[in-house]
Amino acid sequence: MAHPTSTFVFYPTEIDGQPAAIVVDLAAEPTPTNPYCIIVRSRMREPDAEGLRSEREMSRLRAVQEALTRRLGRWVGAKFVGFLDTAGATHFAFYAKRAADPADILAHIGKLEGYVPEVAVSNDPDWAFFVEQLYPDAYALQAIVNQLVVAELAAQGDQLGAKRPVDHAATFATKRAASAAAKKLAKAGYRVDEPVTDEDDRLSLSFSRKDALAGDRPNLMCFEILDIVLPLAGQYEGWGTLAVTPRTPSKKKAPTKKKAPTKKKAPAKKKAPAKKAPTKNKAPTKKKAPTKKAPTKKAPTKKAPTKKKAPTKKKGA
Repeated sequence: MAHPTSTFVFYPTEIDGQPAAIVVDLAAEPTPTNPYCIIVRSRMREPDAEGLRSEREMSRLRAVQEALTRRLGRWVGAKFVGFLDTAGATHFAFYAKRAADPADILAHIGKLEGYVPEVAVSNDPDWAFFVEQLYPDAYALQAIVNQLVVAELAAQGDQLGAKRPVDHAATFATKRAASAAAKKLAKAGYRVDEPVTDEDDRLSLSFSRKDALAGDRPNLMCFEILDIVLPLAGQYEGWGTLAVTPRTPSKKKAPTKKKAPTKKKAPAKKKAPAKKAPTKNKAPTKKKAPTKKAPTKKAPTKKAPTKKKAPTKKKGA
């Protein structure tokens, strides 16, 4: 699918049971020219009750983000890829062309709107921090895509609470996996077509069910499908439907089926380790997969290494 106009997207999650908010550049791609991960961490000055940035602090932190992006970009060729907020602290993530000592980075970035930064630098050629920590998992990613499709329908005047046929597709590597998925989908109330071989020699399964699209329904619908498709090593390809409007319930063009962007992959597949909250002495570690609910937190206005040693950090004055 095409990425949204702004390739930075927001989604809520949890880290060690604590609310967390992530903004990530979905269009960013791991590149060998920028192998050094730089994390700039700072305590927030006015976090909200959940330990996330408050409305009053958003503009100041946005200014910090812009200053860091500009200064690190010019000095070490760093690219800003996103930030993670949790437990009253914010973590800005960059990938740089050249390595630098944390103390030198602190001296170079200078004053930051009264914030006291800490810096961690690590050699991360596979962009594992970005892939494993910032990039959304299949559920969070699908929720983002759902918002885009629903927005298209709403712009057409769709009556989102009305039930209508919603068409879906998924692909599988083997006939056995496609057959197992078809049985489970049929049990969940979907009308399932016979699988066909697509241009990539995968088995494509089309299925449909009447659903409303108001509120959490799109996410509940898709999460139910992901629960069936993912354990069978399948790829959910997205959904589409005709807009239901008061005057022309069946004549509006269906939005193109939108597929969640394929999750960025580090070269080696790894099992997700147990997740820990970020601490002052470490860059943030694994984030917990989002609970299966539609994202409800307000997005900030504007808007990562194969496991290695924890990067050394130095605290700014």
